[in-house]
Amino acid sequence: KNKVEDITIPAGGYADIKMPWLSVKGKNDLHITVSEQ
Repeated sequence: KNKVEDITIPAGGYADIKMPWLSVKGKNDLHITVSEQ
């Protein structure tokens, strides 16, 4: 159920992922930023 689809990290790139340190069932914000270097 917990999936992230259709994200491609380019060669030489990286993903910056921000998520809560303590999670709450069904109420968490997840932010993913994919960048090229």
